[in-house]
Amino acid sequence: MLSLIVFNQQFELMCDWYRTEANDEKNELYYQFVQSLTDREFTYACQCAMRVREFFPSPQWLIDQVKPSLKEQALEQWQQLMKTDPNQPRYWEDHGTRHALGIVGGLKFLHTIDEDRLPRLQDKFAEAYALEHQRIDRDRQVYGIDLPTEPARLEPPADLPDWNAKAEWIREKQAEVAELIALLKARKAGKALMPTEALQLDTPSEF
Repeated sequence: MLSLIVFNQQFELMCDWYRTEANDEKNELYYQFVQSLTDREFTYACQCAMRVREFFPSPQWLIDQVKPSLKEQALEQWQQLMKTDPNQPRYWEDHGTRHALGIVGGLKFLHTIDEDRLPRLQDKFAEAYALEHQRIDRDRQVYGIDLPTEPARLEPPADLPDWNAKAEWIREKQAEVAELIALLKARKAGKALMPTEALQLDTPSEF
């Protein structure tokens, strides 16, 4: 995690370089977006910005210099989907992949349509993948939630008889996590704890 000392040092250097005035509100907002970087990564990204950019960089630009972009991650996931046998049971571990796969119709659908339709669906998949991961990151930053919200981290017991039983087990665990998230959000907002509202989490569709 990025230390405030390194962040303040590098951010001040960039403000001087780009002749931009900084303030506490701007600093805090910027830090929320880049705090997942290490000190070394953030320093390197700031140095890259001052070498090649004419204008002050966005937080996402800095992140993209040291982390694979969401677009690149989506492309990698798409390539794996295209190599996967649609008739074999498969549970995708990444929540963004599961979400985007549902948006484009599912694995079996992708393997049965005409190839000339795939580029458009790939773009749609990449957009849904990126938006879902941005939502996940935003929730963690805003609500301070660092929970196993992705069902992939919930491993069904090995002695369950079939995938239907495993799917049911996962759905039950999702409901438990959803309730905990709702309570945390209510507490963060200063509200009284309340029963879970209509919080919808995707359920596995590919087995």
